[in-house]
This record gives sequence, C-alpha cells and structure tokens, in this order.
Amino acid sequence: MDPAAPLSSGDDDEDRIGPDDLTIRTPNGTVAEPASWLALVYSTLRKPGDFLVVSSGPPDMYAQALNHDGRFVLEYRDGSPDRHFRTDDVSLASVADALSQWMSGGRDFIKDHKWRPLSI
Repeated sequence: MDPAAPLSSGDDDEDRIGPDDLTIRTPNGTVAEPASWLALVYSTLRKPGDFLVVSSGPPDMYAQALNHDGRFVLEYRDGSPDRHFRTDDVSLASVADALSQWMSGGRDFIKDHKWRPLSI
C-alpha cells in the first residue's frame, strides 16, 4: 500500500481527510493547540520516551512522535491497521510540521519522508 495515497476523493475542504474532534496528548496530559508547534515539539520531546500524539475522535486516526533514545520517530495511522506507517530519524522541525498539518487535516508531510508500514 502506498503511504502517500490519500483516502479522500478530491481537494475540496469537505473531502479532506482530517480529524474533527482533535486531542493533543503529551506525557503530562492533554494540551490546547499551540501557538508554535516547534516550541511544543521541542519542549515535549526533550527526554527519551517522551511522546506527542494528535488524534481525532476515531481511535484509528492519529499522528504521533516519540523521542526514541534521542532520535525522533514519526508515525501516522490514517483509518485502519493497513494505513499505519512510521519513519525514523526525523528532525524536530519536520515533526512540528507534520503534527501541525495533521491538526488542520493536511497530509502533504507524507510525501516528504520514506515510510514503512507497521503491524500492531
């Protein structure tokens, strides 16, 4: 399956893939949409094991980042187990960009990385 293949049928805002009921979770709990995603990502992912998840109402639609021993991992799941992908060694700026896009329903960040499918 191509991770860059959108599930929507067009470019209209009504067709955009994206969360309607968004939640941003950190190790310290739920937070509001930040004024600066880069500042939130930098402050949240400081220590190994720290994470940041942007999810919508459905439990199978989210993007998340993790500090894995000082390296940053980015994942997204776009609706089903066969639409769950991961990329490693991502910059903080790329994490911030991806999570910001996910929050607004965008998926352009997908084409910027090499993704591998995950099985959970």
